[in-house]
Amino acid sequence: TALTLLAALTRQAKGSELLKELDRQLQETQEHPDYGGNPPPRVKGFIEYAKGEVYLADNNAKEALAFADASLATDPGQPSTYALKGRSLAKLGKLEDARASFDEALKIAPSSLPIAKAAYDVMMRSGKAVDGIVYLQKVIEANPENGMSYVELSLAQSLAGKGKDALASADKAIEKLGNAHDLAVFAKGRALQSDGQLDKARETYGEALGYHNNPDWPELYFALGQLRFAEKNYQDAVQTLSQAIKIWDKTGASIDLVADAWELTGKAYDAMGKKHKGDAREAFQKADALRRGLA
Repeated sequence: TALTLLAALTRQAKGSELLKELDRQLQETQEHPDYGGNPPPRVKGFIEYAKGEVYLADNNAKEALAFADASLATDPGQPSTYALKGRSLAKLGKLEDARASFDEALKIAPSSLPIAKAAYDVMMRSGKAVDGIVYLQKVIEANPENGMSYVELSLAQSLAGKGKDALASADKAIEKLGNAHDLAVFAKGRALQSDGQLDKARETYGEALGYHNNPDWPELYFALGQLRFAEKNYQDAVQTLSQAIKIWDKTGASIDLVADAWELTGKAYDAMGKKHKGDAREAFQKADALRRGLA
């Protein structure tokens, strides 16, 4: 989708370079002889939306919101743009306005899993995970045959500490996607971990990695880091989390995910005693810098 594509491109390139390229594309469309100085609203609106994504990835929520509004004025009714507006508003602390934007996005595209996931992420990071889960449940109601919706619902339920619900959703994902689907099996491992079944979770993560066909799976390493932390195996937790961070840095993951990994790394170092207080402090500082847009 446009939402996921632009987010990936934005994370992997310098924002200033992307903005220059988008401005160049806008100028080209304005000068195109077929348009007479008035590019099609869909083209201009998408470029404005894309600039908003770039600004949000650079932690400039104010400019991101301005371009989301500009895009909606140019080309009203684009669900991805409403989602961008919701994410920007949330970064600015306007959670209820953000919720209204996500509601509008799902009115237009009721089965959009990327939009529901974006809404969930915003609500979860604002301490309202249960409200975020409702968005994932809505897209399942709109399209109950999308197995990936059950994967995301299960992962959200696991994070909220609802292990039994997460297990039920993971089983539904496996029913829809098959028992050799890497993400469905990963969701089952997450659910087992949330339910306190750590040995089974570790075994299930191994199965998921076998189906994934790529050892560079940062989400799995982050989950294993959390598992090792829960087992009080702090040295292994630090090592596993470092793998997640390394891959996320290379692939351009969201700032929040990398910050989460650094924060848990700090907690693991802190639990290892006085000798690692400096390491803990450095990890916490990196997490804080990322969240404040200073890294």
